[in-house]
Amino acid sequence: MWKLTDTSAMPYGKYKGRRMQDVPADYLLWLYDNEKCSASVARYIEDNRLDIEQRQTMEADVKQEQAAGRMPFGSYKGMELTAIPAEYMMAMYESGKCPKNVRVYIEKHIDALQQQAEKDRTNRELLRSMFK
Repeated sequence: MWKLTDTSAMPYGKYKGRRMQDVPADYLLWLYDNEKCSASVARYIEDNRLDIEQRQTMEADVKQEQAAGRMPFGSYKGMELTAIPAEYMMAMYESGKCPKNVRVYIEKHIDALQQQAEKDRTNRELLRSMFK
């Protein structure tokens, strides 16, 4: 049995060919906890368990941070908050039906969102008047 290192390729599975250090920590720990790994992968995990668990925490933080910048539901689900129309954001905020990550984003950018929403309303009214 050869000994895997951080730069060794994952020998099988969903992440086959990736360097061991680039395989998501959740996946490695799941393999180990469910006894689904080969002896060499099990040994790698055992030898690096503390590092893998620390990486798991960091990866979870990154996922949470990325999710915080996206709309969690509705017609804009999954979109970055910066790409959602200001009027939609302000209407959601004013209705009080805002998830925490969206509310935090809006409160941080409220002046710019209000200005953009007003500009969008003005432009829409101007266009309507032109085609009457």
